[in-house]
Amino acid sequence: MKKILLLITTLVVSMMVFAEGEGEKKFKFNPEPSDIRPIGLTVGYVQKSFKYGSNIKEHAWSSVPVYYSGDNDVKRQGTLQVGLNINPEFRYGIGLQTGLFYELTPSVSNFDPEINPDLKISLIDHELSIPLRISYRYEIVKNFSVFLFTGPSFDIGLAGTYKKMNENGDWTKRDLYSGAYSDSYGNSEKGEKGEKEIKRFHLMWGVGGGLQFKGLRLTLQGDWGLNNINAVTQKASDAVKLSKPFAINLSYMF
Repeated sequence: MKKILLLITTLVVSMMVFAEGEGEKKFKFNPEPSDIRPIGLTVGYVQKSFKYGSNIKEHAWSSVPVYYSGDNDVKRQGTLQVGLNINPEFRYGIGLQTGLFYELTPSVSNFDPEINPDLKISLIDHELSIPLRISYRYEIVKNFSVFLFTGPSFDIGLAGTYKKMNENGDWTKRDLYSGAYSDSYGNSEKGEKGEKEIKRFHLMWGVGGGLQFKGLRLTLQGDWGLNNINAVTQKASDAVKLSKPFAINLSYMF
């Protein structure tokens, strides 16, 4: 989070200095951006991770079903994000950032390379993300602006399955949110309440910023989990919090 805040601050300051360097006649404080484009299409890359209990160590999202990261070199999971960006502005560059974003997380990792190097865990997770944030955009020169935003994000798990497979090809599969179970021997059962691993609702707080030139917008941001999504227990020592420490996306605003 500190790195993102530092990057955003440096970006804003450097742009202000650049604009002032253009000369007093060309530089003008623009309290009201001249070009307002409230709706856009977005595609981006998100890194997902989680923290367990009071441990500050990050774990890859693919290992959340077992609350353990066997891949010590993998701390964050790559996720594809596409969606609709809605960013109405009211006065003086102040606006609301919201929208609807679909996120797909596919991954394969080792449970524990030292104990059982042949046991693989694969995860496919589908989620919706709905941010609701306050934003501010400052137009440095005509058609070129910087913007900042902060606020909560409400994420909903649509469907998620994780699969364990050993060296013989035997596998077990469980639904991340409902607890439904199946395996390679033909066994299956409907998930019960106590068998759910992860809650569907994820509450996060995000901060970010970026650049906009005409309709093209580049955004950097991070989101950090606020609620315990462990569906098995509510103990603070076993709390699981999902975060998206880094995300970059490109939007075209209309």
